[in-house]
Amino acid sequence: IRAVQRRRHVRFYHLEKVLPEWKKPWLQIHGEADSYIKIVMAQALSKKCSQYVEFWCVPKARHNQAITVAGDEYHQRLIRFLDQHLASQPS
Repeated sequence: IRAVQRRRHVRFYHLEKVLPEWKKPWLQIHGEADSYIKIVMAQALSKKCSQYVEFWCVPKARHNQAITVAGDEYHQRLIRFLDQHLASQPS
């Protein structure tokens, strides 16, 4: 992970440490056929969140394919989530 971070100039956060303190709504979209991150790993991560979390498993989607596999439903869920939670945030 460190080598990838250096090579790509990115930083990967350890979500397991952060999520118990997370105070914002969280939408987690995961591909059922993801071979990089198994579904049980994604579900376990979402259970660590201390606040509201919506977990959606997209059937037949592999890693990063949810938007292409689910199409309209992906957009509908995303808009609904944002409408629901951004409206309730203080300005």
